[in-house]
Amino acid sequence: MGKGNPKIEVRCTYCRHRFTVPQELSKIPEHTHNGKIRKSGLNYVPCFGSNKIGTVVKPAKVKDKIEYFIDNKPSSLLEIIEKNPKRNIWKEYLEKNKLQDSESAKRYLKRKIGDYISASEINKRTGISTRTLNKWREKRILKAELLKGRWYYSFKSVLNAIKTADIDELR
Repeated sequence: MGKGNPKIEVRCTYCRHRFTVPQELSKIPEHTHNGKIRKSGLNYVPCFGSNKIGTVVKPAKVKDKIEYFIDNKPSSLLEIIEKNPKRNIWKEYLEKNKLQDSESAKRYLKRKIGDYISASEINKRTGISTRTLNKWREKRILKAELLKGRWYYSFKSVLNAIKTADIDELR
């Protein structure tokens, strides 16, 4: 096959098996229809694609591995985003990568509003309607955060709102 290490992967145009050759225009070695290369002294029926130029198989592109460091320690991109003082970047990253149910999202909500509870959990446990929660949120009675279409409320502000609310207002 020539000197040096084979570098190019080609495909037989007839049987579609892959072979490694030294150059793009090198001929595919003689082989059977199942892709086995001919061994001397054996009788066999060669593939019609033997000793012909094959189709170059484009190798998959490998992304360069980028390493991030915080305080000379390897870190993930998510850790760097979490350390960023601009919280909108963190929130956008969580929503863009559909990580709203991840540990990072829990840390985000904890930092943003403290101990939190979702609107659906409040409704299930207390019977307070989502409309009432919306009114309280708009009046700034409740501290809340929207993450990927789901509202989360500060646990303390919900308790304080319930303590100070009228019974008619809760329904």
